[in-house]
Amino acid sequence: MIGVEIPSDFSRKLKKGDTGSVQILVDGTESNTALIALGYVGRILSEVSTAILVERLNRQGMIGFEEAGVTLQDRTWFNPSFESRLFYVPG
Repeated sequence: MIGVEIPSDFSRKLKKGDTGSVQILVDGTESNTALIALGYVGRILSEVSTAILVERLNRQGMIGFEEAGVTLQDRTWFNPSFESRLFYVPG
């Protein structure tokens, strides 16, 4: 249902203070389940990003908090024009 790709240099980039990318692939065959799973993934990424941000602020001796830098980018692979006739399969 969900695939996660974490590049081999992900932790090295984070340790250097750079940003890293993680790819999440969600099977949208059952759209309701996919949206729930995507919500969980978004929450997990947000919490991890917040923890990294707070750690960096603490190391720099900065006081305060900024919103985490997580951005979810949705992409529809098999129906990019969102034609409704392609989304529904007759029973």
